[in-house]
Amino acid sequence: VGTIASLWEANMEVLDPEHSGINLFDDNWKIYSRNSGMTGHKIASGAIVENSMITDGCRIGGHVKHSVLFAGVMGGTVIKAGAVVEHCIIAENVVIGENAVVGAMPEGDSAGVATVGSGVYIGAGAKIGPDAMIEQNVKDGEEEW
Repeated sequence: VGTIASLWEANMEVLDPEHSGINLFDDNWKIYSRNSGMTGHKIASGAIVENSMITDGCRIGGHVKHSVLFAGVMGGTVIKAGAVVEHCIIAENVVIGENAVVGAMPEGDSAGVATVGSGVYIGAGAKIGPDAMIEQNVKDGEEEW
């Protein structure tokens, strides 16, 4: 794939098969894979999922829009109430605290994909910029750009 931005774009293309030509639901294009062995996904009462691909093991209790959540990719990751995560790649075992903001939708020519490494804690109310690469914990209310 090459870059973080191109990885992001490749994943988003599966959500728009009409324009990308990548249709994972095409019966003529077989995809062979192993069963993850995880429980089925669960979407809680009151949760909202829009134009997203959600696989086994995911539990959704909030609003997920235009997202790809693969089994095990975000294993153990928790996004707490009020947090906003946009245009990001989040690793496993991450905790994003209440009302934290991670990433932002790109404006103009910016590709701006924020990344958060494995095992990182993003504190409550913290703000992470659109180009940030976070590999260490971020304290409550702290800003990282």
